[in-house]
Amino acid sequence: MINAAIFDMDGTFLDSMPYWMNAGENFLESLQIQAEENLGEKLLDMTLQDGCIYLKEKYSLNLSPEQIEEKIKNILLSAYSEKIQFKEGAMAFLEKLKKTGAKIAVCTHTDRSLFSPAFKRLGLENFFDYVISAKEFGLSKSHPEIFFHVAEKLNSKPEETWIFEDALYAIITAKKAGFKTAGIFDTSSKKDEEKIKKIVTKYFYTYSQAEAFFFQDKKEFLK
Repeated sequence: MINAAIFDMDGTFLDSMPYWMNAGENFLESLQIQAEENLGEKLLDMTLQDGCIYLKEKYSLNLSPEQIEEKIKNILLSAYSEKIQFKEGAMAFLEKLKKTGAKIAVCTHTDRSLFSPAFKRLGLENFFDYVISAKEFGLSKSHPEIFFHVAEKLNSKPEETWIFEDALYAIITAKKAGFKTAGIFDTSSKKDEEKIKKIVTKYFYTYSQAEAFFFQDKKEFLK
């Protein structure tokens, strides 16, 4: 069974990526500005800070990047506070995993100030053994140190630890660092799906598939 697991949050166990995809467009709409086609996809490939700089320059906004970021964060905060839910089957999987005695952590790039309301609303405040935002650690998931840090907090070695992710760059980092990797399908990362499938230890389209792999088909798990 799993000794320890580190979960990404957005697009992995929370169905939040559509709100990130639409945040820039919703912000521009509040200013009565028509967004360009595929704006969400462009912004998704940037950091929030770079995305705000892009919006300011592209749309000649009379706002600083910091002001734009604050407004977009308010849009996202509303989504985390009131709308964002689990991906289908994710909570059932997490609960089963917890019952096995596995240590479970969350490692996300999202600010704690944004996701905390969702954790409170969804009953996750005391569910995980450790939760960290990459901003608090000072390094992104392009650097293995953050995964090593979380594994140490869970008292687990990399080779004993599964990392559940939907983002290609984070999966590459985790794989190179010696962790077992579970790729979780999300529409936002569909363009990288084939690359992810070639890298990960196991790829799952649904949490039902993950349940079958980890909790039912023990022979396959032990290979």
